[in-house]
Amino acid sequence: PYTGILISDKENVTLEGNGIVGHFHIGVYINNSKNVDISKVNFTGNEISIYSANSSGIIIDNNQFYTNIAGIRFYTIADSMISNNAFDSNDISSISLFDSRDNLIDDNVISSSLNGIFIDTKSTNTSLNSNHFTRSFGVDINIGNGGKFNDINNSISNNTCAISIPE
Repeated sequence: PYTGILISDKENVTLEGNGIVGHFHIGVYINNSKNVDISKVNFTGNEISIYSANSSGIIIDNNQFYTNIAGIRFYTIADSMISNNAFDSNDISSISLFDSRDNLIDDNVISSSLNGIFIDTKSTNTSLNSNHFTRSFGVDINIGNGGKFNDINNSISNNTCAISIPE
């Protein structure tokens, strides 16, 4: 009941659906790994659908995240991409980055999350491009709860959102 799929100390792993990972504390846990590609998977009813730590080269694309507490959480992740995913009704956040660098979050559709995308002030060189937000009940893009945006060297462009911090 705790972890659905564990990828630890691995390289060059592909997890491809069509399949469902659901009702776990952590759906997929990636730790200390490199070049992991997750695509075409439906994540539903998890506390955290994908939790990744101390890894690089993570590609998460063309997945669905529905009714989770948190969709994706990255901790100390580098050179990774979250792209072309659909997020709906992920309570706390759809995508969160902590102490991460050189990541791309691109062309995702995000609805009904308290924080659509959250990036802490220790994360740098993150690009948020062409993400689409609908039915917001919180903050669409949250950069460090209003922390020093200019100091963290992130790029935000062509996103459709209603509320961001900072504005």
